[in-house]
Amino acid sequence: MQVRRTSKSASHLLPGRPCGSVRQKYASLMAPHLVGESDVMLFALDNYSAPYACLVGPQPESSAQDELLAWLRFIGIQCPE
Repeated sequence: MQVRRTSKSASHLLPGRPCGSVRQKYASLMAPHLVGESDVMLFALDNYSAPYACLVGPQPESSAQDELLAWLRFIGIQCPE
C-alpha cells in the first residue's frame, strides 16, 4: 500500500474521514508513527475493497482529490488476477 503524508497547508477537507472503530482498523494497517489521532486518512480502495493507497495528514493538500482520482484510475486498469 502506498502512503504519503500531506502538509498542513490545505484549506479544505475532502469527505472520507472514518471515525471510531472503522478509523482504528484502517489506522492499524499502517505503522503507528504514520497516523496521528487527529490526522485525516484518505484511502483509495481496489475492486475488492482492499486499501491500495492512502494519504495521511492533518488536512489533505489541495491536490489530494486529483491524486486519489489518479490512484483510482490506476487501480481500474490493473489485471483482475
